[in-house]
Amino acid sequence: MGSFGDTLIQCFRFIVDFLTAIYGAIFWPSQKGKIPPFTERLLLKPAIELVDLIRKQEVTAEKVMRAYIRRIREVNPLINAVIDERFAEALEEAKLVDKRVEEELSGERNKSYPSIYQQPLLGVPFTCKDSFKIKGQKLVVGLPQRKDYVSDEDAVCIQNLRNAGAIPVAMGNVPEMLLWWTADNKVFGRTNNPYDLSRIAGGSSGGDCSLLSSGGAVISVGSDVGGSIRIPCCMCGVFGHKTTSKVISCKGKWPPNPEGRLRYFAVGPMTRFACDLKPMLKAMAGEDIKKLPKIDNPVDFSRLTIYYMLDDEDPLKTRVRPQIKEAILRAVFHFNKRYRTKTKEVCFRDFRYVTKMFLASMAAVGGDPMIKMINHGLEGDLNVYTTFLKAFFGFGPHTRHVTLFSLLSHHLPPLNSQWMKDGLEMRDKLTHEVETLLGDNGVLILPSYPEPAPKHGTTIPKNTNIGYFTMLNLLGLPATQVPIGLSEEGIPLGIQVATSKFNDHITIEMACELEKEFGGWIPPAPYINHEIPK
Repeated sequence: MGSFGDTLIQCFRFIVDFLTAIYGAIFWPSQKGKIPPFTERLLLKPAIELVDLIRKQEVTAEKVMRAYIRRIREVNPLINAVIDERFAEALEEAKLVDKRVEEELSGERNKSYPSIYQQPLLGVPFTCKDSFKIKGQKLVVGLPQRKDYVSDEDAVCIQNLRNAGAIPVAMGNVPEMLLWWTADNKVFGRTNNPYDLSRIAGGSSGGDCSLLSSGGAVISVGSDVGGSIRIPCCMCGVFGHKTTSKVISCKGKWPPNPEGRLRYFAVGPMTRFACDLKPMLKAMAGEDIKKLPKIDNPVDFSRLTIYYMLDDEDPLKTRVRPQIKEAILRAVFHFNKRYRTKTKEVCFRDFRYVTKMFLASMAAVGGDPMIKMINHGLEGDLNVYTTFLKAFFGFGPHTRHVTLFSLLSHHLPPLNSQWMKDGLEMRDKLTHEVETLLGDNGVLILPSYPEPAPKHGTTIPKNTNIGYFTMLNLLGLPATQVPIGLSEEGIPLGIQVATSKFNDHITIEMACELEKEFGGWIPPAPYINHEIPK
């Protein structure tokens, strides 16, 4: 391990993980195999294939929409992922798509609409996390005082998706104020992992990822400032891409980000199939896709250099599962053998200081104190101590997670302190080191999360484990979470592929290649053919 101190810390980590496992086993016994079987083959097709079928009139957009609405109604009582829906409106919009297809194919196109061939996501249903405006839908973000708030317009990325032909169908659950990595709040409750209902679905985009994985969605809108796309995608065994910052507009997101935080923040696609990542990213970006001028460039894997990290040797983190390390080595071997890609193992030991760097970076960008943010729209000020104590003992309107976050942020050293300065200097030094290493053709493969999704109620003692996600936000790198199979317990595992800024196309193409190697999304329930033959 290194120093004697690291050994002591790792022993402490082992004890915490052992006690956490006992707690989970006692209070959250396994609930695997609860998701009902898939009975409609349409639910097992990528979005781009659905578009092709709709354009050829081999299936109607209405039939696709009805299939997804039925599946949402079937799985949501188990996973508790949806906070609002627009089923009736989505069906009417799907019928309009079918009418347009019929008219255009018969030579009578209604020119008040774009051609069906100009809309890459024509008729595809999508869901969105509860932090982006969709006209007529709730925008609560887990805050009790916002439980009745309804948006009067679409966020920019939502309007861009509509322009591409996609149809919003439901809103997914999130943690309170998006300030934790499991979708749980006092308004809508806790979202469950479809592979085991006793485990978290991740967060903050947890509701949508649970829906994706259980077949209630095929594509979803997420956002990521500390792993909020990639964490739930890893926990639920689907694909998620953190774009280069500022490529996709965050106008219409709530709560809004201070300007300085945008360097770490990204809006991005979450999908069940890797082939849908790029079309969705391009659709969400709209005209801003020009910020990624190489997005459609072919990727020559033989010209890349793959740097891979099996573990950052942080004694505060749970040890990375051997199965995850083996998957990284298998991925590296695949590219080296098939494409003669250069490979090299690295270990950025400064990754262990991600919490210090992240807290310093968030403090440096300013914004309201956390305790004021959760009191949004209410008169008077909350006391950070009494609010935390109430939440800790299960009282009050706020969760333990968000009040703990508020308490910790309240006690951060001042920005001009040496602790803060060290955190920012360390971040900048590491950013320069990684950017120099990657250059324009370098890729970094590393773990997503060191073990399967934790049990409910255990995220606080396991919070250091999300450092592999958060570090990539601090470095400003685009990154794709790739599912690599199931653990011995039958729970998804994942790895991340990151690269230099504006090279998003590289990690997406690598995700497509790795999907072939590892199998991609593995359904949490079998397919049973109950459909009536034609």
